[in-house]
Amino acid sequence: GDGSIQEQDITMVDLDQSGQVVQWAQVYLGPTLGWIRAPVQPQRIVTAAGDITAVAGDYAILVNKTVGAATNVNLPDVVQWLKQTIAQALSTVERALWIKDLKGDAATNNITIVPYGAQTIDGLAQNFIIVQNRQLLRLYPRSDLAGWISG
Repeated sequence: GDGSIQEQDITMVDLDQSGQVVQWAQVYLGPTLGWIRAPVQPQRIVTAAGDITAVAGDYAILVNKTVGAATNVNLPDVVQWLKQTIAQALSTVERALWIKDLKGDAATNNITIVPYGAQTIDGLAQNFIIVQNRQLLRLYPRSDLAGWISG
């Protein structure tokens, strides 16, 4: 019960036959919740127009819009993001969130990362804007639950 990932429990599964596999691992969440099966690094490729909202289970949001337009990515409430209950969709093992310009047109069509409510990114009460083609932003929950830090 040390919170480690058991190497023998990692599996690759293509549940929806989409060709994109999801890696899973057994993770110990303490004596109350015990062992759970959590996704390791799932990817969501977004091609549809409109804003994106990160949800539990997201890890890498890859923005690959078929129509060139600026995009907002709305971050979840970091407090809810870190909650883990049996009835809730699983967040990933790392609990991080990656947002990437997969299409390669962020210099023209910016991707704006919008924090939830009064939460911050790197202690700043403002949006983060991806303005370079193929740029990646990695976000990790702050331990004080005030928002996110970039890495």
